[in-house]
Amino acid sequence: MQASLFLIPVTLGDTDHRRVLPEYNREIILQIKHFIVENIRTARRFLKKTEPSIVIDNLVFYELNKHTSAEAVAAYLAPLAEGEAVGVIAAQLRAARRAQQRLCRIAKGQAEALRHLCAAAFCAF
Repeated sequence: MQASLFLIPVTLGDTDHRRVLPEYNREIILQIKHFIVENIRTARRFLKKTEPSIVIDNLVFYELNKHTSAEAVAAYLAPLAEGEAVGVIAAQLRAARRAQQRLCRIAKGQAEALRHLCAAAFCAF
């Protein structure tokens, strides 16, 4: 998988993820090792519901909220520069869009490759 930033919608409540996420999206999620999330606990639960055999301890979670510094957010983007995919998990579309905008705003100050990713390769399921 090439370096991409994926916007991953989270199901609300007890909705079975198979009712709203196509199998292809599940396969993509299983290939991602770095996740930028609003709430780590909620993201971990969502990933376990998506695939019970997933090893949560092999994943890296970065919490993004209004208190997260620009420097921390810039560090969250480092896996992209190394050619790895990163998933942004958010429960509400509005929150996901805010996260996307903030990440891309910060990426503009990063290397050319990250600017290109935000301009052309931000993938929303």
